[in-house]
Amino acid sequence: MLKYKIIGFLLILLAIGVIGISFGIFFLGFHIYLGNSDISPIIIKVINFAIITIFFVYIAYMGYIMIFSSREK
Repeated sequence: MLKYKIIGFLLILLAIGVIGISFGIFFLGFHIYLGNSDISPIIIKVINFAIITIFFVYIAYMGYIMIFSSREK
């Protein structure tokens, strides 16, 4: 049971970190450089794509549960 709590805590920290990086890039004008190139726009696109993908995967999963776990009376 402790293993699940640690994994949950790490997931919360990961989410806070991603939100912090996104907030910094969007509103505070932070830039992330790799060599001489600014990769901040790429990171924002990846984060947005991941958020949209996770949301729709969750919606599809909930639909799957609703279809196959319904009990008819």
